[in-house]
Amino acid sequence: MAEFTHQIAKALQDLDRFGALVTPHVQTGDLPYPVWAPAPPSALADRDDSTVRSKLRALWMWGSLLQYGVRIALRGAGGSSPVLLVTYVDALFGPWVLWFCEITGLRLWVLFHGVEIIHLQERRPGLLRNVHAQAERLLFNSEATRDLFTEQTGLPAPSSDILHPALDFEKLEATEPAPLPVDIPADATVFSSVCRLVERKGLHLAVRAFREARDAGRLENTLYLIGGTGPEIDRLRTLAGPEEERSIFFLGYLSEGEKKTLLTRSSAFLHPNYSCNRTDFEGFGISLVEAAWFGCAVLGGKQGGVPEAIGPLPGCELADTEDADQAVTTQIRQFIEERTAGTDPAPERSETRRLIHDRLDLKAQLEDTLLKR
Repeated sequence: MAEFTHQIAKALQDLDRFGALVTPHVQTGDLPYPVWAPAPPSALADRDDSTVRSKLRALWMWGSLLQYGVRIALRGAGGSSPVLLVTYVDALFGPWVLWFCEITGLRLWVLFHGVEIIHLQERRPGLLRNVHAQAERLLFNSEATRDLFTEQTGLPAPSSDILHPALDFEKLEATEPAPLPVDIPADATVFSSVCRLVERKGLHLAVRAFREARDAGRLENTLYLIGGTGPEIDRLRTLAGPEEERSIFFLGYLSEGEKKTLLTRSSAFLHPNYSCNRTDFEGFGISLVEAAWFGCAVLGGKQGGVPEAIGPLPGCELADTEDADQAVTTQIRQFIEERTAGTDPAPERSETRRLIHDRLDLKAQLEDTLLKR
């Protein structure tokens, strides 16, 4: 979500439609647009476990951001009609943002990603109703997210305000590949997954399918490399089996350069996401698009916005993962075995990149969205 916010800010800056990014997170590097990220006083800056210090820091940061918000509101009083685009609404800051926009008359746009709709509807349904009533524009990262909003809240949502996440094409090209923490034999077939290791990504299904194919003797000189961290790591390690077998590796956090090396080297990318009994949601799936950009065949789940992300792309398949039963594992295993055997041709990279760029160029999407009203 932070990366999507960065891309939106950068694109709006290029379109000369941007004021500043307002965030409580202090930025450590230079960015190509103005940022208001006030650093707290040194007495509050230490990241310790003190509840009092944490609350004082949050109050200070909120006060600083409110001060900046007043400046935005004053600009509106001067006739410039600024818009506050909230790229993630939560239960902590959401009510304050709504209150501030109401008393200042500031125009409000809100972007929804998916999973927060489920969480807010369960815990703060009134907040979603208030956002729907007050926001001038509601934006959704996929049609699936828009449909989820309507399903969860019973409220109609605009049919045209879809803003798909996009790749930072310049950054992808400029990033220098970096060595991985494991050596990959030159003749090995490589499968990969790079994501936050949470249950909805379905990597436990991919690991299980890979192990079944390996135990059946179908994956000679084939590796499965998993990058990322998260609460599923221990479960995945257990499913992967003894480390001495050395065919499934957990790489931990990967830099952009390491990720580029891995995806460029991989034959296929595994991401059989599902909704965890409708308690979680993959709003779009930009990691799958990135893998396709680097030439990987991709396997994703049919749940959420993933069909929108990779459905039109050559070399990409969708697994019906929602029931997460043995049939799903069999389908994933077949995908793995076909690409190990080389019976499925590799996707044409230039055509894939053209399709991705045409569909997901964020600047073009924003121009289209901004001109609609």
